Amino acid sequence: MRADWPLLVERLAKQGVKVALISNGLTWSAELTQTAKAAGIHRVAFSLDGLERTHDCVRKAESGHRKVLQAMDLCVAAAIPVVAVTHITRRSLPELESLHVLLGEHRVTTWQVQLGVPSGNLAEERAMVLGPEEIADLLPRLVSLQKTHRPPRVVAADNVGYFGDLEEDLRDSQARIKSWVGCRAGLEVMCIESNGDVKGCLSLPSGLNGRHDFVEGNLRKQRLHDIWNNPDASPTPASFASTICRDTAQDELSRPD
Repeated sequence: MRADWPLLVERLAKQGVKVALISNGLTWSAELTQTAKAAGIHRVAFSLDGLERTHDCVRKAESGHRKVLQAMDLCVAAAIPVVAVTHITRRSLPELESLHVLLGEHRVTTWQVQLGVPSGNLAEERAMVLGPEEIADLLPRLVSLQKTHRPPRVVAADNVGYFGDLEEDLRDSQARIKSWVGCRAGLEVMCIESNGDVKGCLSLPSGLNGRHDFVEGNLRKQRLHDIWNNPDASPTPASFASTICRDTAQDELSRPD
């Protein structure tokens, strides 16, 4: 969306920052690949929400699946590490193992799997959100894929798991604490939006959603250092997370057998 993004990447990279991009892949091209490479990009992540029919349905983009795979191949050919990000819904859950094979064929290094939550577009299609039984099915399958040690490496996102029997298996085997340690928004992660608003995580709602209670400040008015160290910043995202969990639970209670 910003024509000057290569300059931002280059400036950050020269300061030792490992810069990553996340893209839907729809307009990715050979030219963009070379631009990203020259700017010093560290890795590129592409959203892939299922096999062809599922992905194109979710993204509402004709040939979107094919374009994502082409974008991945362009980056791999340019020696740019590629990550895939997939949110799991009732559409994509049956495709889990096939997706892993497909991503391996396209030489993806890491696959981040996360639960689709009833926010954004999925709020209008809550029947696709996984229920407790389906999550119980998903977790051992993720662990099984991790233990194959075949690429791509499978990473369970923060909203997967939480202290179940498979918790230690789901987390990074090299981590000092092998369990979920809470949301890292505003602790190790922050988001700067295109209008300068700063919030703890890109997933938190803001102006686009008619919400402003998670916006900590604006770079057009304050320095980032001052925003980050403001002791009167708004509450942590826990209230939003609990709202999502409560809404999901209510969906399950109201869902017919």
